[in-house]
Amino acid sequence: MKNRSLLLATALLLLPAAGALAADDADVSGSVELGIRAVDDQDNSAKFQEYRDVDDGVFGSLNLDYFKGSYYFGVDGKNIGLDDQSYLFKGGSFGQFDYSIFYDEIPHNLSFGAKSFYSGIGTNMLTINVDPDNQAAWNSFDYSVDRKKYGAEVSASLGSPFFIDVGVSREEKDGLKPLGTGSFSGQVEMPEPVDYETDDLTIAGGFGSTEIMFKVSGMISSFDNDNKFISWTNPFTSSTEVNTLPPDNDYGKIGANLTWRNLPMMSSLLVNGSYSNISNDFSLNQLNMSAPSGLNQTTFDGDVSYATFSASLVSRPIDQLNTRLF
Repeated sequence: MKNRSLLLATALLLLPAAGALAADDADVSGSVELGIRAVDDQDNSAKFQEYRDVDDGVFGSLNLDYFKGSYYFGVDGKNIGLDDQSYLFKGGSFGQFDYSIFYDEIPHNLSFGAKSFYSGIGTNMLTINVDPDNQAAWNSFDYSVDRKKYGAEVSASLGSPFFIDVGVSREEKDGLKPLGTGSFSGQVEMPEPVDYETDDLTIAGGFGSTEIMFKVSGMISSFDNDNKFISWTNPFTSSTEVNTLPPDNDYGKIGANLTWRNLPMMSSLLVNGSYSNISNDFSLNQLNMSAPSGLNQTTFDGDVSYATFSASLVSRPIDQLNTRLF
């Protein structure tokens, strides 16, 4: 609720700014919408609100475009004050640079009013403190994951035909999703905690002309999960068991592509190549349990790499013949 109020107040504060911009010799246009909504029984169906927030309260939208000479600036806000709100701030100077700052929020509602005999829901330590056969004593919760993504991008011309693009972003996921597990003694459904963070950095640069386009790009991504495992009491055996959850990992990729037109025989050459790697490490010590006997190591390293290359030469040596070599 605090984030909603802050974002709504920020959007409303832009209104006086729009008036100040309009006083200049510039082209300014925009719109503002505010509303109040009352909805009945919206919490009875998670499917009805699977990827949106249809709830009581105040909401709005905002659009603003400003142009002066070669410079431009724009603001776009949707569903302000709701759990599926989004904001985009963009600007730049035509032919020189562009920038954007964005924030996007969206829920994924799976089930409202789910019940479980487990205690500790929302953590990675699930215990049983009630009689599993007494459903009246079960705990109630919602299967729902909130996703928030925000970041910025900048594109700049380094003097035609050279260019560079840089982008950074973070994605956060928080909530609960169902986890089915068990053994031949019986199957169990439990609420798995979701607390993910993914940080991305992308860089691309190159040059382009009417005949040749060359681009080199790179990406670094880091995934972090605050819960490396989930410990749960087996209702059939009363024993404590452990399941691993998505591990932290690092991903990197570098690629290049070339397009060369107007070659002899009306030919065009396209070349693409990339190399990527994903890695992680895992220790049994993270499971908060003793290692099984017979293991010769308790730490494991994962490392997977991919290399790709493709080339294609398209030609038209005579009017009635097209060829492709790849």
